[in-house]
Amino acid sequence: MESTIPSTIPQVDRSALSREELAGALRRPQHLLRLVLVQRERLFASIAREQHLWLLAGALLLGSLLYALPFGAVLGVARFWRVAVLLLGSLAICVPSLHVVGAFIGSRLRLAQTLCLALVISSVASLFTFGFFPIVWFLGATMQEGSAVESGLAVALLGVSLSAGIAQFVRSQRAVSLLRELQPTFTLLLLGWLGLLVFITFRLALSLGLV
Repeated sequence: MESTIPSTIPQVDRSALSREELAGALRRPQHLLRLVLVQRERLFASIAREQHLWLLAGALLLGSLLYALPFGAVLGVARFWRVAVLLLGSLAICVPSLHVVGAFIGSRLRLAQTLCLALVISSVASLFTFGFFPIVWFLGATMQEGSAVESGLAVALLGVSLSAGIAQFVRSQRAVSLLRELQPTFTLLLLGWLGLLVFITFRLALSLGLV
C-alpha cells in the first residue's frame, strides 16, 4: 500500500505594499532587499494599482543611493559617489523620454508609475553591487594597485549588477502590463528604451572613469 504525502503549494502574496511597510523601508533601508527581490509580486502590484507610489519611489531612491556607496568606495574612497551617480544619473537622463513617448503611444502610466518602474533597475543593481563589493575590496587589498584583473572584474560586476536590474525591470513591466492592459507597442518602446539606457550608462561610466 502506497503512502501519500500531502503537498501544499504556498500562495504568492500579490497584495499591494501598505503605507506602513513603505514608511518602514524608508526608515530602515536594509528592508529594500526583501521589498524588491523577495516580495517583488507585491512591488509590481503596488505600481500597477497606484498604491502609495511616491513613498515607494522614495524607498527605491534611497536604497539605490545607499547600497551603491560601498562599491564606489572600494573603487576609490575619494570618489565613493561614482557608482550611485552612474545608476541614478543614467535614469535621470532617460526616464523623461520613457514617460513622454509612452504617453504618446497610449501607455496610460502616471509619472510616479514610470518613475517607480525605472527605479526598480537602479535599486536592484545597487543591491547587487552591495553584494559584490567585498569581492572587489578583497582583490584590491591582495593585488598590486591598478591590477588589470581587479579593474576588469569590477567593470564586469557592474555589468552584472545592471543586467540584474534590467531583468527585474522586464519582470515588473510584464506584471504591470497584465494588470494595466498596456498596448503591445509599449513593449517595443521598452526594448528600445533599454537599449538607450545601456548606451547612456556606458557613456556616463566613461565620463566618471569607471571603465
